[in-house]
Amino acid sequence: MDLNPGQAYLVTLCSGELRRWRHLGVDERGIVSWLDLETGRVFLETQVMYAWHVVAPVGDDQGPSEGPPG
Repeated sequence: MDLNPGQAYLVTLCSGELRRWRHLGVDERGIVSWLDLETGRVFLETQVMYAWHVVAPVGDDQGPSEGPPG
């Protein structure tokens, strides 16, 4: 899946928890930044210490309990 900067995505963590992260883009070193829409924290993809994957793009008004669009 191609990820677009500024787009929010539904992400599944290895625990099965669903989260909404906004893709903030890639810096000059090639490192991807994300914004956790629930906590407001910005982090680098290289800082994530657990398995996760993008499920689908979502709108800003969709919470993780609503699941991927349909």
